[in-house]
Amino acid sequence: MSCVRNPWALLAAFVWLAAAAPAVGQAPSPAEAAERDLEVYATAIGAFHIDGRCRVLAESQRREYASHLKIIRHALEQRGLPKDLLDEIDENTRTVAAKVACDVATAEGVERAGIMTMRLGRHLAEGMAKSRAPKSQ
Repeated sequence: MSCVRNPWALLAAFVWLAAAAPAVGQAPSPAEAAERDLEVYATAIGAFHIDGRCRVLAESQRREYASHLKIIRHALEQRGLPKDLLDEIDENTRTVAAKVACDVATAEGVERAGIMTMRLGRHLAEGMAKSRAPKSQ
């Protein structure tokens, strides 16, 4: 059985750059935004599954990571992304994570994905809080 070498680090870097640098003056279409959200979710949940096997993060970091994943998933569901699709991504990334080598490069990828997940979770939580706040008259 062959092991995949560090796919999450590369994917996380690509997704982070793509999300951070949209074309100047252009907002992504709803379909493009949904696709980007799904890519980020796949990276985040995949790295979480890798950590479950490789044990890169401390328990407190893992608990925080899990809470941010819940926020991200809730936000994606609120945006209308189907629960079945998110479940399928979760299951597919779990399968891939089982094949990833537990090495230094993978550990670095998990740590980077954790930072990305934390930032995205906080951003989405703030956005959901603002959307629920009563509007001033």
